Amino acid sequence: MPKKETIEFKVGEEGYISLEGLVLSPHLSKPEATIYFLEGLGGDFRDYMCLLEPLADEFKVVAHNYRGHSGSQGYFHPADCANDLLDIVNTEEGKVHLLGHSIGSMISINSASKKPEKFSSNYMIAPFSDVIFLPDRLKKSVKLLNAFEGALPFIDKVLYKTGISKKRGHCNHVLQAHSKIDKDGIRNHYQRYNQGNIPTAFVLTRNDEVLGTADEHHYNKINDLLLFYIPKIENRSALFQGLNHELNLEGSCPFLKPELYRKTGNKKDTKKLIENIAEFYRKHK
Repeated sequence: MPKKETIEFKVGEEGYISLEGLVLSPHLSKPEATIYFLEGLGGDFRDYMCLLEPLADEFKVVAHNYRGHSGSQGYFHPADCANDLLDIVNTEEGKVHLLGHSIGSMISINSASKKPEKFSSNYMIAPFSDVIFLPDRLKKSVKLLNAFEGALPFIDKVLYKTGISKKRGHCNHVLQAHSKIDKDGIRNHYQRYNQGNIPTAFVLTRNDEVLGTADEHHYNKINDLLLFYIPKIENRSALFQGLNHELNLEGSCPFLKPELYRKTGNKKDTKKLIENIAEFYRKHK
């Protein structure tokens, strides 16, 4: 088992926002390199231990919960999260690797586009990369929800009571913030990211209902967007078909849960993903 340390990161202007974090490292050896992990929207790094702990047998792994997630302060917005990552990474000597899941992939691109010299490589799992069209869709969602009196307060109440959201009003804040995402700004992030020549790989599956990729059309659209905006990107999707957004077979959490593979004899895929990620990072030290 790797060494585990809980930590508090101070981010934002004057470090006034506190984020809960985790550092994992090999128990007996010096880590090969450092990985910074970025979770999916609404996630918690504790849900990703099936992925992070095995990687920590070889690498130092650093994770944190975004603003407004679990025990972290503040409200979530992708732009803030990208800047928060840079605040945290700047305390690390030398280059680091990025590992993002879902919207964490979008945040990794945003961060790395601002300071590409700090990052050795970037591996994206089920990347939420349809962000060029996301603001328009969310504007429609906000308009629809606002048309039904009490809809957003009800959703907030449910999320708060179930513990998914730790802050009242968070659902409305997230929807409003995402609907105002600057599409041209996102394109500029991709352009600057490419100029940094950061080795990048991604994994998509054809059973990812969160991304709307349960059919071939949506799967190919996400795939084509990534290849268009990051021409040198490496597609490793063929290794992991048939799994869902959390890369297990049912439910949403925990991510990569081994027990779910055992039910159908696909446990080997768990180890395959971890080895694939580690191989990619060794290749781009």
